[in-house]
Amino acid sequence: MDFIDLSVLLTETLWEQPSEGGIRNAVQHMWGYVSDISSDKQTGTSDWSLRRLLLETQKRAVENNVKYLMESTALSELMLWLPKV
Repeated sequence: MDFIDLSVLLTETLWEQPSEGGIRNAVQHMWGYVSDISSDKQTGTSDWSLRRLLLETQKRAVENNVKYLMESTALSELMLWLPKV
C-alpha cells in the first residue's frame, strides 16, 4: 500500500461514525474531569441529554482551562455525531 492509499484509508477510518455507546463512554470519561467544577454546583446529570452533557463538559473545561481536555480533539469533534436538537 502506498502512502496516498494509506492516508485515504486512515482518514476514512477516522471519520466513521462511532456508536452511541462509544460516544456516551467518551463524554462520561471527560465529564469525570470537570464534574466537580461548577459555579452553580449542579451535578445531577442523569436526566441530561448526551448533547447537554458534552456542552457542559466543554464549558467547564474551557472556563477552568482543564489541560487534558483542552488538548483533546474529542472535546469538540464528538459534537459532530450527536443528533441536532
